[in-house]
Amino acid sequence: MLGIITASFLIGVGLFQVPAGILAAKHGSRKIAIFGILIASSAALVSGLSGDILHMAILRFLVGIGMACFFGPSVILISRYLEKGSEGLGIGLLNSAQVLESRRLIYSRFYLTNRSLSLELHYLDFKRRPV
Repeated sequence: MLGIITASFLIGVGLFQVPAGILAAKHGSRKIAIFGILIASSAALVSGLSGDILHMAILRFLVGIGMACFFGPSVILISRYLEKGSEGLGIGLLNSAQVLESRRLIYSRFYLTNRSLSLELHYLDFKRRPV
């Protein structure tokens, strides 16, 4: 089941990367990037309310469409602020920022989970000790 959800996201990204680039060239990178963020955020928010695997797959597909609308235009937006010939630096900065943020979220969730578990164990240990 997890494979279906992941595949639907990747299919959404794969199918809409080129159309999103065409839209960015026509309407502007900033508008399409913001549009993509709105689509991805909205679908991700609603996916928390999903109770069915089909609805979750459809919502993850929509998140993929939103991310496709964000990926390409965001590279263009970053490259505008860099010198000619250093477009690769912009792509590297963008990808590095995404990786660092995802690792920060994973580690902070892990830390908070372990910290709350640790506090609960200390509390239970304190309650068991005789006075």
